[in-house]
Amino acid sequence: MENAIKQTRIWSFWAWILIVIGILVIVIFMSRPPFNDGSGNCDASLFGQYGDFIGGFVGSIFSLAGFVMLYLTLKSQQLAIKKQDYEARMESFETTVFNLLNSQQHITNDIQANFVKLIGTSDIKVITIQGREFFRFAVTERNRINKCLKSKIYDGYYSDKDDEYIENLIAEIYDRSSPSFDPCNNPEEKENEIIQKRRRQLLNKIYGITQEHWDKAHKLQEAERVKYIYDIFFKRYHYAMGHYFRNLYHILKFIDQFESAQKRQASGYNEKSEINYKCFQYAQFVQAQMSAYELALLHDNALCFENMDRLVKKYNILENCAKEYLIDHINYVS
Repeated sequence: MENAIKQTRIWSFWAWILIVIGILVIVIFMSRPPFNDGSGNCDASLFGQYGDFIGGFVGSIFSLAGFVMLYLTLKSQQLAIKKQDYEARMESFETTVFNLLNSQQHITNDIQANFVKLIGTSDIKVITIQGREFFRFAVTERNRINKCLKSKIYDGYYSDKDDEYIENLIAEIYDRSSPSFDPCNNPEEKENEIIQKRRRQLLNKIYGITQEHWDKAHKLQEAERVKYIYDIFFKRYHYAMGHYFRNLYHILKFIDQFESAQKRQASGYNEKSEINYKCFQYAQFVQAQMSAYELALLHDNALCFENMDRLVKKYNILENCAKEYLIDHINYVS
């Protein structure tokens, strides 16, 4: 459209040049001998002799100018239609994007998942989480998996058969008459170590983390370990977060495809830059609706899925991702 407007201006310029030339030719012939002898009177008897020549020459110029003007009129109509079509496509695009964002909001609100929490050494609580709060719990749970896999030894699975043994063990820590009592040890710290181990054992059981998983995690590089942790978490909670990330990917993909289609039809650098800017802004609307916890999980998701990674980088979705919510506080995507 940009090039078409430039061409229209050029053609319009030349049309007016032709009209001016035609007028100048008439003026020159009318003001010079033999039409005009300098007295200001025109010799009408000579009009017939030169009229055919002037009429043919000037008439051709005016005809050409008229043809150019007709072409410009048709071209202007085409540009107006093209502009209307572009505006209609943009309006349809905007409506679709906002409908998708609205759907994403509904999907987020409909998320429901159960998280297991160990209180003390044996009191297991199941907590039902709904909506955006899921992502806050998800980030915490993912960090717990990371700590579990980074532990110095594999702690095995949790078993309620050990409850009595653990309670007796903690009691001995505080019992000064016990043979195993060590006055040099802080009993609170020792109890906390036992509780943390029990929590790691419960986590192993919930997520099916075996000795093999633990061994593999210790051999992986940092970014690969993040992907491994996300995979473990996703396998358990795919029913809660799978639809969310599929729809999020669909939104970014729709924006990307629309941008590519519009740029193929664009005719100038400025027009393409405007399309880039608008599509980037709509992608930023997506980011604006996401919490810091959602961005943290999106980071891990993009790390695992190449197509999502490309779109997240293209539209800089993780620009405001807080590193404190990332595993090891490192952003491996942007």
